[in-house]
Amino acid sequence: MRIMVSMRKRYLPHYIDELCFSSHKMAFVSGPRQVGKTTLAKSMLQKRTTDAYRNWDQLEFHREWARSPSSIISAIDSDDNIPLLVLDEIHKERRWKRNVKGIYDSLVTPCDIMVTGSARLSVYMKGSDSLLGRYFNFRLHPFSVREM
Repeated sequence: MRIMVSMRKRYLPHYIDELCFSSHKMAFVSGPRQVGKTTLAKSMLQKRTTDAYRNWDQLEFHREWARSPSSIISAIDSDDNIPLLVLDEIHKERRWKRNVKGIYDSLVTPCDIMVTGSARLSVYMKGSDSLLGRYFNFRLHPFSVREM
């Protein structure tokens, strides 16, 4: 099921595509509540023919993640295009770093991964599992005058 999202043009999609997805790095997008992180992610999903959106606030995703985090990648049907996987609010899970690192490191074919959350994802990066060199961190700010 494809979700149609209408939104104003934001400044981040170009940079995410150019810096992250062109070299198959993960994009971590954080920012204050209600600035449009989820809307931004869903608008980027619309540009892909192969995609998956998972939200930590959905109980079904909790169960799927608990069984096998890597199963979310295998569930994406690839049609010779690089899929985009969006993990929304995944930082609420205690071991999210380790699991995302495991998914990223075990990819056989490229898959673009975007992690979004209202918390500063870089704060959650401290600890034993390093994602160094695997991602770029972006901060989405409220609409600027230029964007309006």
